[in-house]
Amino acid sequence: MFRAALAWARRVEARVDAVVARAGGWLLDHRPRTRRHWLWTGLCALLVAVLTLNFLTMPPPMPDYASVRAAWQPSEAWLYDRNGVLTDSSRVDFARRRLGWTPSTRSPRRSPRRWSRPRTIASMHMAGSTGWRR
Repeated sequence: MFRAALAWARRVEARVDAVVARAGGWLLDHRPRTRRHWLWTGLCALLVAVLTLNFLTMPPPMPDYASVRAAWQPSEAWLYDRNGVLTDSSRVDFARRRLGWTPSTRSPRRSPRRWSRPRTIASMHMAGSTGWRR
């Protein structure tokens, strides 16, 4: 099986050489001949493929805050009386659920990350020596 594959590869190589010789001849003299050349050619081809896939799968640019805020439509409508008290709410968009826009000044702030408990004997020893207790 290996000999048949090698013979097939040599036939393909001969056909490619014939096409390249008809087209010019420069490529025939500069094509990879040794394992190291084939390795570098394969690595370069892999690099080009990865960079092409990276470029093709780049996410779209992030929209700015003003355009997102202007396009925001809640899925509910609210009815208020003359004193500003909510009287009724009704859902108007059943395709998705979106509440009203919350300004960033009213959103809850995240608390700073707390230290986790030490997991190893060495870290427990170090925590104990620095005064950290349960």
